[in-house]
Amino acid sequence: MKPRILVVDDESDLLWALRYALGDESYEVETVSSATEALAFVEDWRPDLILADVVMPGIDGFELCRRLRRDIRFASIPVIFLTALLDTADRIKA
Repeated sequence: MKPRILVVDDESDLLWALRYALGDESYEVETVSSATEALAFVEDWRPDLILADVVMPGIDGFELCRRLRRDIRFASIPVIFLTALLDTADRIKA
């Protein structure tokens, strides 16, 4: 079974680019456009890795990660943040 990557971002162009870049024969890639969708999606499709934007409307990437960590079923899924934020405090928070 190929490793599964879930990409979470509200920018459709970035979702398309990441799906194209990662979706070769090595990975199974799915994309969703919000953290709310991601939380529902992981219930049925357990990713091995989540790539998540930090700045999204509604639930941001930090809160998505907090909610995943609170649920024992998803707490061990690695999350890599995708962001243009350069503030040191945001990096430490991540």
